Amino acid sequence: MIRLRLLALAKQIGAWDGEILTEEFSGGAGMIMGSPVTLAVVSLRSGPADAVTTTLLDAAQAAGYAPPLDVPLGRRYGYLFRSRQGLPQLSISFTPAGQRDSRDSEVPEGHVGVAISLSA
Repeated sequence: MIRLRLLALAKQIGAWDGEILTEEFSGGAGMIMGSPVTLAVVSLRSGPADAVTTTLLDAAQAAGYAPPLDVPLGRRYGYLFRSRQGLPQLSISFTPAGQRDSRDSEVPEGHVGVAISLSA
């Protein structure tokens, strides 16, 4: 049930846009009590960083999230949307072209690395 809810929300905010590099669930059954179920999707998107960022932040707010908190991540940048009104916690981080993404791969010119994580 939780996984289906996370999948539906991920689809709504556009988690699978671009070239998908990794997608995985973690936590939940068989884990330490209280461990959240997390869906993580890492993708490579073409376009300017500002446009990619705005598209995803707007989609998250359209799904019901309040404006996010900025999260310092060194050369990357990210946003944290706190869980509210039945929505899971959402984090979105961006890696600009020329920098190393969360998989330690260099993001090519004209692209942005995107890591989306939903936890409930």
